[in-house]
Amino acid sequence: MINVKDIQFAFKLSPSLAKLLMIMLEETLVTTKEVSDKYKIATDGRVAMYRLRNYLRGYDIEIMSRRELGYWLEPSTKQKVIDLADVGQMSFTFDHEVEEDVRPSS
Repeated sequence: MINVKDIQFAFKLSPSLAKLLMIMLEETLVTTKEVSDKYKIATDGRVAMYRLRNYLRGYDIEIMSRRELGYWLEPSTKQKVIDLADVGQMSFTFDHEVEEDVRPSS
């Protein structure tokens, strides 16, 4: 399962926008009031959503919205975000062990 750090790293988002995208993955519908009051991501939820929408357009990810209802991601879009975040993860572990010290002798 991916987490906020995975999303932040994969999409190069600020911590607050990564948190907003993670919430959108977990919730069915998100309102701008929830963004500002419940989740405390931004003082103006519309501005945060605007920034996230604009940024994600570069990844061909569309955030759906309807006036007086809120914002959401389609199930196929949620899967795309998860897939991109999984691909964006990097592993810094070695798959083999170093057997000897390879530094030059002095």
